[in-house]
Amino acid sequence: YNFAVKDATFSRIRELSLSYTFTSPAFRERTKLSSLTMRWTARNLFAWYKELVGIDPATNQAGVANGFGLDYFTNPSTKSYLFTVSVNY
Repeated sequence: YNFAVKDATFSRIRELSLSYTFTSPAFRERTKLSSLTMRWTARNLFAWYKELVGIDPATNQAGVANGFGLDYFTNPSTKSYLFTVSVNY
């Protein structure tokens, strides 16, 4: 009777962002820039599930308001990566 009921306890790294800003006097002397920031961002990197292997409890089949956690014909959350460079003169 509970064949479709699973423990949906999970942990997730939803977004991870790493950045570094170059502002040293030596950098400014060589490049004639005020600063340079490089940033790497990743979304939906990892998820650890207690029971739901391969199913994303944050997705649903009925839109954003209804049916949270239903996994019938739903697509998993996609991973995405972003690399950004910001230059200040």
